[in-house]
Amino acid sequence: MTTTEVHPVLVCEVLGTLVDWDAGLAAGLEHEAGVEHPAQVRKIIARRWRAEWDLLDEVAEFRSYREVLAETLVSAAASSGTVVSRAAAGRIAASAGDWPLFVEVPAALKRLSRRFRIALTSNLDRDDLQKVAVRLGVAVAHIVSADDVQIYKPAPELVLALLHEMELDETEAIVVSGLADLDLYTAEDLGISAAFVNRASEDAPADLAVSVVVPDFAALAERLLPRPRRPAPCRPHREQQPRASGARRGVAGKRRRG
Repeated sequence: MTTTEVHPVLVCEVLGTLVDWDAGLAAGLEHEAGVEHPAQVRKIIARRWRAEWDLLDEVAEFRSYREVLAETLVSAAASSGTVVSRAAAGRIAASAGDWPLFVEVPAALKRLSRRFRIALTSNLDRDDLQKVAVRLGVAVAHIVSADDVQIYKPAPELVLALLHEMELDETEAIVVSGLADLDLYTAEDLGISAAFVNRASEDAPADLAVSVVVPDFAALAERLLPRPRRPAPCRPHREQQPRASGARRGVAGKRRRG
């Protein structure tokens, strides 16, 4: 992808891309469940992600993401040797719309919004996704949540619904995500350009064709926005020397020829 191509819509994943869900979960585990040891918090967060994949593979009917988040917090904590009550897990899940944005996101989105429309897709419930959209500090053109289409990512229905509702084709969007398994393979399958926000500093999957890889949204803005043209440097003005007259021109000419 070159910076001269025009992609009017950035289709951004939210959790792990715009929103620091590790920080949100860690704060919730500390304040709501009393889990304070950093190593134990990291273990629960890592196991919760795996538990979510397993749960979504097993469920026969669609469930709210708050329910999924709460249940997987309880099971991940139990497998880590920690007790997190269902009540505490429910309070943590209910706070997802208020989890912190990555620090560079608001300023970078403000820059990007001068050229691109911003759209959001997420497994978050719609009311939590709307909370995030309000906090971004830019106009959000459209959002699609998992409960809108009654299916979770990585299913393509979220992106397809967004393209349909915004009347876009695949060439008019870039999917932006920090989660290859959740978004980037889907974008590739649909023929949509993708940008990998590689916050974990991991190698992009070898079997994934990603046109842009950046560490954060500030770098994404630098990559996608045209650089301002620098004015040409001013050359110092030289005063014109008076032309020699009469014999002086002749003498000078003779000296040059000689």
